[in-house]
Amino acid sequence: MRRWSYWRTLKGKKGNKVISVELPKIVKLAQSRRVPLLVAGDAENLAFTSGNFDAVIASEVVEHLWNPLSFFDEAYRVLRSNGYLIISTPEGLESLRYDSHKS
Repeated sequence: MRRWSYWRTLKGKKGNKVISVELPKIVKLAQSRRVPLLVAGDAENLAFTSGNFDAVIASEVVEHLWNPLSFFDEAYRVLRSNGYLIISTPEGLESLRYDSHKS
């Protein structure tokens, strides 16, 4: 199951509104499969108003960003004052090096 599908299913069942930000190629694929509320965007420059979300979830994202600090700034900007930033990354120092996933 794709990452966006997993989170959407998990949170959507609880009655939450879930918006996923993905690369344009992924958005096109998802929309062809009728996945709602999926937008193409840049994690380092989020196109949402400040204080708009209860939670931001970044699953296996940070290690692929050119400037992760920009993402953290943006995530905190779009979060409500009592919001949650939930991050998961691969294990090990090598996995945090940009492009280390390419072989």
